[in-house]
Amino acid sequence: MTLVVLALALPGCGLFIHGDTPVGSVPEADREVLAKGLNEPNRIRLLKPAKVAGFDLAAGSIVERQNTINYAIISAGPLTVSGVALPAGSKIELEKANSIFTGDRYNWTGVAFAGGDATYATQPVEANDRLYFAGRNPFGTPPLAQLRIGRAREVNGKMYPAGTLFDFEEDGKISGAYTPDAQRSLSAAREQAKKDREQREKDCKMRCAPVTDFTENAKCMGNCRN
Repeated sequence: MTLVVLALALPGCGLFIHGDTPVGSVPEADREVLAKGLNEPNRIRLLKPAKVAGFDLAAGSIVERQNTINYAIISAGPLTVSGVALPAGSKIELEKANSIFTGDRYNWTGVAFAGGDATYATQPVEANDRLYFAGRNPFGTPPLAQLRIGRAREVNGKMYPAGTLFDFEEDGKISGAYTPDAQRSLSAAREQAKKDREQREKDCKMRCAPVTDFTENAKCMGNCRN
């Protein structure tokens, strides 16, 4: 308790322990700057093997800053992340998480871009495919939940254009396939539904505005929304 009070009392201090970023954790002598940045390089190449954000990376791997909380790693060698084996050249996305106990951490978002051919469950993937791994068991290896193919090809006996998105069930079966045109249609439909909800909310507020009693106003809004 004393430590918490002290941290709050000191000017400029906070509860979070801020550590090195994935780029900043690599000593200058062990990296080649590929793109300069304001406070740190935006993109570096490892000149020797190093541990970055908890991952053992081979020399030649790329670490890049995407924004203030997101980084990416392109591994020069095979990489295993949360039990998922990725081929050399794969790119993974990291997101910053704060903790008053461990300090800043950069966790895998579940997104990876395959660096080469691989198979997950029974689904083959190729270089440049975008993969998303997610599962209900936080302690087990997450299954492939989503795949976006980088080039036009046959999947399960049917041809699909580049950019087609596939959703998977936890047993590895495809639960949905969405071509780029279908994705645009779904996105437009979601945007229209959002606008409709916002307009309905405005209409309900105007309709129920004369009802000044808090409880009755809440009932009015609930009935209007339904």
